[in-house]
Amino acid sequence: MLQTPQSCLAPAAATAEVRADNDRRAWERVRARLRAEIGEEAFSSWFGLVKFEGVIGETVRLSVPTRFLKSWIASHYSDRVLACWKDEEPAVRRVDL
Repeated sequence: MLQTPQSCLAPAAATAEVRADNDRRAWERVRARLRAEIGEEAFSSWFGLVKFEGVIGETVRLSVPTRFLKSWIASHYSDRVLACWKDEEPAVRRVDL
């Protein structure tokens, strides 16, 4: 697969790519923090299938495979997830599942 070198991308595209990469790394740090705070068993049960979709403006988008999982995370962990994200990126104001 051919990849376009970073230097060949238009400035806006390069900036967006860098931002997306930074957001993915931030998500990995958020996951690590959540795992440490709630323990491996609870983390695997509730966050093992959560996928990072991206950050749009002030909103982090995460996807989950079921409504039950979405509801459980929203009611039990939404404040904690948001707090972890705010530590990484203070501009984040909301997490959507």
